[in-house]
Amino acid sequence: MARLLHLFEEELLRLECDQRPDLEFLREVLQYCVSYPELCHHPKEDLVYGMLRQRDPEAAQAFGNLAREHEVLERQALEVLGMVDQLREGHSPSPGAVAREARNLLDFYRRHMAAEEDCLYEAAARSLTEADWAEIDAKVGNREDPIFGDRVEAAFAALRSSILGKRRNSA
Repeated sequence: MARLLHLFEEELLRLECDQRPDLEFLREVLQYCVSYPELCHHPKEDLVYGMLRQRDPEAAQAFGNLAREHEVLERQALEVLGMVDQLREGHSPSPGAVAREARNLLDFYRRHMAAEEDCLYEAAARSLTEADWAEIDAKVGNREDPIFGDRVEAAFAALRSSILGKRRNSA
């Protein structure tokens, strides 16, 4: 996800500098941010967080409200997606307004991911048992990432190709 957000930011910088960003790429990234995390990643994190609240309530409390942050991420991604779609179609809002909202989303995503890595995952690794992890896995299954997994889902094939092309161009 960090790689994807980096590439998203490269296009966002073009938008912020009044250059022509790849709006289709921005749209595909936002679509991914709405679909995959909400279907697979966040439900698993929510279960990990719930289990952590049972095993180490203090650590869970230090993290804050994970479910609420996931709701905010989804809502913001949907809002920016709608704005990018409007921009692609030649309607308002202004590119500057889209850039501001996209930057807010990007910054929130990065803070959220850093907090998960620094607090949630570390505490979960310390506190959850193998049985806890097995229970979590049984509840959510192990759905592979539709872009970065071994099998790319058809809906995300174009995005993966774009990502690979952008990585080569930015390297």
